Amino acid sequence: VGNMGTQSAAPALYPNLKYDPAVSFAQVGIVNYTPQAIVSKKAMTTASLKEFIAIVKSKGSEMTFGHAGVGSISHVAGLVFNAKYGLTPNLVPYRGTGPATAGLLSGQIDTAFVVPAGALEFVRTGRMRAIAFSGKTRWSKLPQVPTVEEAGVKGYEYFTWYGFWVPAGIPAEHMDRVHAEIVKAVAAPDVQKRFDDLGFEGIASDSPAAFAQFVQGWIGINPLLHLSNAVIPRSGRKTAPRRFNATSTGPGSAPRNVSQSATRGHATAGIVWTSDPPPLQGTASRGGSRAS
Repeated sequence: VGNMGTQSAAPALYPNLKYDPAVSFAQVGIVNYTPQAIVSKKAMTTASLKEFIAIVKSKGSEMTFGHAGVGSISHVAGLVFNAKYGLTPNLVPYRGTGPATAGLLSGQIDTAFVVPAGALEFVRTGRMRAIAFSGKTRWSKLPQVPTVEEAGVKGYEYFTWYGFWVPAGIPAEHMDRVHAEIVKAVAAPDVQKRFDDLGFEGIASDSPAAFAQFVQGWIGINPLLHLSNAVIPRSGRKTAPRRFNATSTGPGSAPRNVSQSATRGHATAGIVWTSDPPPLQGTASRGGSRAS
């Protein structure tokens, strides 16, 4: 089992990675994905995502954005969001999602990106505010929270996904058989419910080849989120980030360059964002658990 981090972002973050996601493994199928929840501390009252963006933009570095650590999903999701809309908050790295959430609850930071399930009880009890979800659909557990697009803000969608791989060289007929079982499992109502409880949405790829194409698109995108000192060396030596050449992927996406600098207690992070994530395409039922 792998995910967006191990199979697409890792080459940009670990220069001495012992595997190449593009050639070391064969993709079998995706099983689920989850967006990020854009949340803020209780004291930050905003009526909409547009108002939230306006406040963050006006306050600049006075605003603090916490994340689960350099190179984490929440870090990258926030960097992309900031770059898309010209925001420059101070970035506050924590050692994991739990400490970042605690920092938000205590008022140490103003805003953060977290997995939906991690925010559920705190939003329900009024201890933090959920502003929007970064995915395509609302979450049934917090149906009042819109997606970014529903909130009237165009051009941003970010999620993490999980799937199955096998070592390269496995015969195609074996992969097809495993893929068929994955599709059946993901479509099962109890699996769909469990995914939804955790803030995930179950989805199965049309074929191993379709999943391979999807993953390749992400491999082309994540390294271009050039986190300039987010590269993690094997030793204490400073290591230059790896750079990849890639072209725009996904229907209707146009290459563009966006740069951002934001610091607080660690090195400047810059982004070159050149294309949108590949679209999610699947055959398994989504179980009707998502709010619309």
